[in-house]
Amino acid sequence: MKSTAELEAALIEVWTEVLGTPGIRPGTSLFDAGGTSLTAVRIRARINALLDEDLVVGDVLENSTPEEMAEFIRAR
Repeated sequence: MKSTAELEAALIEVWTEVLGTPGIRPGTSLFDAGGTSLTAVRIRARINALLDEDLVVGDVLENSTPEEMAEFIRAR
């Protein structure tokens, strides 16, 4: 498993790619960056493919920052 820093960096990359918004930080909410529930579906798909996870959309909606998602994934 990736370190927390590596996991956060990978998730920031996902948020940046899917949202098309530069400057995403660990605490940037996908909603504050202009995302929607449809964006959450796309983020979930990218995370599942990239990290071989089995997240559901609700996981992304409840953990809407890269930092929260990293913590959520590490705790699984």
